[in-house]
Parts: sequence; C-alpha cells; structure tokens
Amino acid sequence: MKVVLYVTQTANGYIANETDEMPWSASSWSNHYKTIKGFKAQVLGRRTYQIMKRKELFRKMGNPFTVVVSSFPAPETEGNIAYAKSPYDALQILKEKGFKNIVVHGGGKMNASFMLVKLVDEVWLDVEPFVFGTGIKLFHDSFFSSKLKLISTKRLSQNTVQLRYKVMK
Repeated sequence: MKVVLYVTQTANGYIANETDEMPWSASSWSNHYKTIKGFKAQVLGRRTYQIMKRKELFRKMGNPFTVVVSSFPAPETEGNIAYAKSPYDALQILKEKGFKNIVVHGGGKMNASFMLVKLVDEVWLDVEPFVFGTGIKLFHDSFFSSKLKLISTKRLSQNTVQLRYKVMK
C-alpha cells in the first residue's frame, strides 16, 4: 500500500492559523479536492475530521472512504467513515477494503504519528505564499527524522507550488 502525506502549508510550515483558518488560493483548493478524489481513501485525525465535516468538504472531495484516527471512543461506523486507534489500525482497515493508495492529510499530530512509525512513502506539499507567526505546524513536535528525495515540482498558480518528495527508508 502506498501512503502519501499531502498537505497545503505556508512558506514557514504551518497548515492552518491559530483559529484553524486556511486561506489558501482557489488553485490550491481545487488541486486538493482533485487529488483526494483520485485517491478515493483518506486518513484524518479527529479534529481535522470535525472541521471538514462542519465545512461540508467531503462532497467536494468525492466523498472518499475516510478513516478517522483518534484515541477518543469511536462512534459507530457510518457509511464510508471508519474509526481507528492508531496509524497501523487505519492502514489495516484500508487494506481490508482493498485500497492500494491512500492519502493522509490530518493535522500536525496525525502527520507526525505516521512519520514517527515510518508509514509514509511520499510527502506532497502545496506551498502557499503566506507566513503565520502561530498556528498548526505541519508536524506536531515529535521525535522523528526522515530524509526526503525530491521527485517533482509543479507550479499550481503564479504564487503556489507543489513539491513531491519520496521518503527515504
């Protein structure tokens, strides 16, 4: 199974400001929705799931099968939403469903948890022309280190680029 961590971030590595706002360009949002539709399966953290549900973003992404990773007690599985307690459990659920490629685009804690246990094969970053002084970092503080190899760059708009990296294992 190929696991891609895909996020939009500021030039200084924040994925949202301190009030959870993501003022990304239309081209970045469009690319994000198209990418998730292509994967058909995603892994999110509980908080990211709640924000996306509140903003009704799942329909724009083609209602992908979603696994929410959380240490909180899980509600009953509903439709194409499943719950897992760890990154390993999330991937097991997706493997049992027959998915070969999945995208992780949770918050900083979720992103770090997948990197920490070395489950990410590629990192895709859409870099927007913003800097935030505070907010949610791409990776929550955690003790991991990964070497990346640049595989491609793509201009999404005049000011936004996408960087794709392979995680060296």
